[in-house]
Amino acid sequence: MVGEKTEGAWRSPLANAPNGPGGSCSCNKPQRTCSKIRKGWSKPPEGKLMINVDASFDSDTGSGSTGVVIRDATGECVAASCCHLPHVTDAAMAEAYATSSTNW
Repeated sequence: MVGEKTEGAWRSPLANAPNGPGGSCSCNKPQRTCSKIRKGWSKPPEGKLMINVDASFDSDTGSGSTGVVIRDATGECVAASCCHLPHVTDAAMAEAYATSSTNW
């Protein structure tokens, strides 16, 4: 959500890659205590497309889901896809599946 404050949420390995485990975010606070405000979605440059991908994981059922949205420079949806993942072991696996080209 735009303007949403995020704290302590699970982050994919790709989101944490620049900082590494226990690293600091751009505000130079330890990751566990850092909170930052999301700036929201930005339109891609003219003539380009923006692909947004996300995934979820339910540890109680061992299942997850993915979603992909492709938008143009006007913000209009060009294509979208979602997928139920009946058997995933963790959130990282759901994220990996979401970013694989075989999903969409």
